[in-house]
Amino acid sequence: MSPVNGQVDRVARTVVERSANGVTRIVAGVAAHPILGALPLKAMVPGVDGAIRNAIDLLKEDGVEETIVHATDALNGRVSKLAGGALRRATGLLAKVLGTRRGPVLTESETLLGQGIGDPATAIPLVVNLMGRLFDQDDVIARASEAIADVGWAKRHVREGRLEKLRHSNELWVRPVTVLAHGLGPLWLVPLPIGVPLAPLAAAVLLVWVVLISGDQLDTRRPAPDFWKGVVRRSKGE
Repeated sequence: MSPVNGQVDRVARTVVERSANGVTRIVAGVAAHPILGALPLKAMVPGVDGAIRNAIDLLKEDGVEETIVHATDALNGRVSKLAGGALRRATGLLAKVLGTRRGPVLTESETLLGQGIGDPATAIPLVVNLMGRLFDQDDVIARASEAIADVGWAKRHVREGRLEKLRHSNELWVRPVTVLAHGLGPLWLVPLPIGVPLAPLAAAVLLVWVVLISGDQLDTRRPAPDFWKGVVRRSKGE
């Protein structure tokens, strides 16, 4: 096996850590219920996990994206226009990017929640480990390192530069989730025609978004769309 390439290792681990931070912020954000906010976060998280899992089930049904878009259009200032607009765009793009891999990616997100995130205030190291296993991080690093090991210095320099650009791209796509997560709490007060509040559905969209984007940009073998040239493909010079 080829030795681990430092840039491959750095970029892959950054993507995993950033995705873990996004997931924990989402759970913490939706746990910030405007009425029950006085409860300790640990008391809220189990119920929140269940609510998001139910919301992911709803995302498997046709027409739910349109419901979310219409709901955010009608919020009338109950959340910021920036958050509502970003959620609309994420929901619309999510539907396009998922494509035929919709079921498997949603199932991966449910599995992540099913393993138990716990208290987001202390969960980052645990979730990093969970996300690393979810994306087969070690396999990604091994395949990418092997691909980049046997090329000359000039080509390796170019490929490592493209990996650095990917790290920056991942920040642009995933980091905004941590900002949007802060606005999830008030969405418990926004009812939907399908009989559930908007908060867990919005959280499910953001959770699936993080899993989808990060998995794709890593080129994991796990279910993910082929939307970007990720860590492995860029290491191969594609």
